[in-house]
Amino acid sequence: MAGKVWTNSNGFDISPAVRKRVLKALRAAATWCAANQIRHEWPNWDNNFGKFTGGVAANTGKVAWSISWNVARTAQALLSASKVLGKDVAPFEQAAELGLFHDTRLQIYDPEFPLLRGAIREETVNSFHINPRDGMECSQGWIAKTLHDGRRADPMWLKRAGDQLSWTVNFLMQQKEWPMEYVFFGRDNSPQPQEFPQRYSRDGLWMRGPNHPISFCFAALPISLCQYIATTGKKRLLRKGAVPMAEWLLKSFFQESSGALQLPEGHVGHHSVTLAGTERAIGNDDGAMVAVLCLNRLQPSNRWLDPALANADWWSNVTGKIPLFSAVPAAILLMLDAARLTGRRQYLDWVLGRLDEMLALQCDKPGALYNGGFMGEDIERLVKWLGCPADKIINLRMTSYLLIGLAKLVATARTWSPAYSCFGW
Repeated sequence: MAGKVWTNSNGFDISPAVRKRVLKALRAAATWCAANQIRHEWPNWDNNFGKFTGGVAANTGKVAWSISWNVARTAQALLSASKVLGKDVAPFEQAAELGLFHDTRLQIYDPEFPLLRGAIREETVNSFHINPRDGMECSQGWIAKTLHDGRRADPMWLKRAGDQLSWTVNFLMQQKEWPMEYVFFGRDNSPQPQEFPQRYSRDGLWMRGPNHPISFCFAALPISLCQYIATTGKKRLLRKGAVPMAEWLLKSFFQESSGALQLPEGHVGHHSVTLAGTERAIGNDDGAMVAVLCLNRLQPSNRWLDPALANADWWSNVTGKIPLFSAVPAAILLMLDAARLTGRRQYLDWVLGRLDEMLALQCDKPGALYNGGFMGEDIERLVKWLGCPADKIINLRMTSYLLIGLAKLVATARTWSPAYSCFGW
């Protein structure tokens, strides 16, 4: 007779063989991330110091670098792996810290842009545009680092997360264009050369793609907000930020009849696909439903719990190969949180049933540039640029999501990471 799905001391009810396979895959993936991080030394300094390899063409070795959001996600992934691996993890923890430090250099405190104080540039210090998701991910990373380090944590991480989250809630969410696709400013908001320095007002900001449906991924905001609130006690951000975002997600994208998340008609993207009879189903929700579970932790209610579990139930009925690489890695994050929360074996079984499929995507080509990363690129533009079949592109999105998800699968209550989770904080 099977044991309990989850116990705090032993974690999930999985076999020793599965645990061994997963731990081996985690170490290989973490090693790939750390080995492919940009470093610099005298006399050649690099503004990209701390970035990770975002994508590698397995056929040619051509590389695309990461940007702020997937640097922060990878840092969370490395910290997650470090907690469950336990030994010989110093290179992974160091790489996570350097990645998170890189993202601090992108946070805006420039006097020219007083309305953007706390926001995060997307690519480099010379970028003049913001995707709201960038900052959410950075805040998640900085909070995860704070919780990972415990009493020895540098208060700078939490301070920066607070500045970014406050900017998102108190400025960005109050704009009539919210949720917008991008915020352009400075040189990116004018075809004409502009004098520097100069002080920009609200008229100097361009909100591209106002009220944009593709911005559903911003609904993951309650993850960082709830973790920040739980850590600091600043509850005002719950009412003003976390609750409205969850309400917007469920009103705009949640299908009560099926439990699926679905994009509106006429909208497609690299997150959506036809699944289980649902057209434009959001296959990679970027943590949106985990965010609802985070809100449920601080504000327990069937208003939040029921749709999150309905979405997990919907996923448990999704069978066969999914024509979206990131769908299963993203769904694993929800399914394992739901399995731990409810004790329902169907959620754990779904993850275990997908394990061979996921581990088969781990690149075994010799060489530090390739070996250990997970393959599968969903963005057609990047597939074309790299000149490589999509299923042969070693991808940071896939690798970071699977590092986080697989770490959950072998974690105990003590080693569970807060990354993309309503637990661990």
